[in-house]
Amino acid sequence: MAQQYVFQNASPQRPAVYFSTVSEPLEKIVRFGQSLEFFDQDAIGRSVFYEDLGEALSSGGLAGASSRITAVLEERRPQLIVIDSFKALHAFADTYGEFRKFLHELAGRLSAAPMASLWIGEYEEAERGSRPEFAVADAILDLATERFGQREIRFLTVRKLRGGAYQSGQHSYRLSNSGVHLFPRLADTRIEAPYALGEVRMSSGIPALDGLLADGYWPGASTLIAGPSGSGKTLMGLHFIFYGARHGQPG
Repeated sequence: MAQQYVFQNASPQRPAVYFSTVSEPLEKIVRFGQSLEFFDQDAIGRSVFYEDLGEALSSGGLAGASSRITAVLEERRPQLIVIDSFKALHAFADTYGEFRKFLHELAGRLSAAPMASLWIGEYEEAERGSRPEFAVADAILDLATERFGQREIRFLTVRKLRGGAYQSGQHSYRLSNSGVHLFPRLADTRIEAPYALGEVRMSSGIPALDGLLADGYWPGASTLIAGPSGSGKTLMGLHFIFYGARHGQPG
């Protein structure tokens, strides 16, 4: 998803930088990226730049990574950034406070310029409440795989989108050599018009039942009639429909 995002949007006027950390070697990311249809060899070094933070992390920890990121941003002036894997940076913080400080400085640096950044991590469900990057991030996209019988289905869920509306729920997707194919879930279009129940009840068509229901059913409401076969459910429905028809109410 991150590489598809980079190659789709990067240009010489709006370059992208893909930072690798210590999760996967940069050479592996690029090698497997070349097998994807959207990978553009001509864009490398012109609009898409790969940078390895592994050495800076190993020699200088988070401070070294921060310095390297700052240097690359000043040199490349990118508008698109990927950090893969962001979760791996936690291993280089001696204390929780040290990582919070690094995160605060990084977020401030990225916010100071018109840059969009993707932070990638192999997070578990429970970590969303404890990892500080979830509070700092403006948007959170969750990718997961769930098993249904003999099948496994991939789902994308928008967990957070600061300052904007989004379509909630699980959206299925597939992976192929052409990238991510997303299938947004089907949902009814939101109707903004007001909806109010009428004040006059609708007769059931059975006088005695109307008496039990305080003059009938509420208009706009749903009433369930339950009972075994032969108990008269269909007759009650016919009473309701034909009584309304006789009084000018189509059914």
